[in-house]
Amino acid sequence: MGQVYVLRLRNKKWYVGYTERGSIDRILEHIEKKGAKWTKKYPPLKGNIKEIKTAVLWKKKVSTFEPDFCAEKLNSNPWIVQPFEHYEEIRVEDLVKKHGS
Repeated sequence: MGQVYVLRLRNKKWYVGYTERGSIDRILEHIEKKGAKWTKKYPPLKGNIKEIKTAVLWKKKVSTFEPDFCAEKLNSNPWIVQPFEHYEEIRVEDLVKKHGS
């Protein structure tokens, strides 16, 4: 299952992306100018990243991750591995420290 993300760029531009990998990894690529041609031309406003919101279609019962938006909370634990599970402990403050503003 992939993830959709939206970036606010310079010159009042926006970028909507999709990734099968973790969206945070992909967003960092755009910030580091390793992303799409559009975000190389109009870089993300990294100083304006104040928060990252998460949304999922469903959440496993045992998941420690609490998304901001969830369509359905499951009463079981299906075998499917959610692609963001290893990002459960990442915080915006940690990203700012690592990559600057």
